[in-house]
Amino acid sequence: MLLKTLYISLKATLSSPKPSCLTYGGFPTTAAGTAWVDYWAFLAAAATARAHTGTPRITAQQRIATLYTGELLPELDTHWIEASRTDAQNETITAIAQLSEHCQEHDPDRAVALLQVALEYDHTHRATAAQLIRLHQRQGQPDAAHRVYAQLAAHLVAAGLPGPDHTTTEALNTQPIPTHHHHGHDNSAA
Repeated sequence: MLLKTLYISLKATLSSPKPSCLTYGGFPTTAAGTAWVDYWAFLAAAATARAHTGTPRITAQQRIATLYTGELLPELDTHWIEASRTDAQNETITAIAQLSEHCQEHDPDRAVALLQVALEYDHTHRATAAQLIRLHQRQGQPDAAHRVYAQLAAHLVAAGLPGPDHTTTEALNTQPIPTHHHHGHDNSAA
């Protein structure tokens, strides 16, 4: 039903006497252009990620992260696109967070970078912030963990939302993982 509504509304919007030029991810397109091709590819990758495990899932999640370049058709200011925008953003954040989990052990710096990208898409995403805080704590980087927490709290206040939840606050109590090769700041010289 949502796709039919989306199609009908887009068709009505684009059938005006003046041809519309829309952008998706900064690329100009028309009704049959890049935005919709990428969106359908995005939906296919999301379906694959949900239906599979292992390498097919990781490959689909990487495709999701590549295809999502920002808000879906930001020039359209109509209510019918909002659900698709929110779904695409949430699907992307979930895929990126799961990719981060996959690489935490062998490449924690990449895991941090992925979570930072996910937080750029939604500065108030508590679960992603908690995951990043835990990762910083495990790496022995409490200052970075506290910065993420403070930034989350500030974004939540600015959005008029309640502050960090219990899970996010508890993430600050995560203990560092003892390793022979320490990623991040070396606090042993202090």
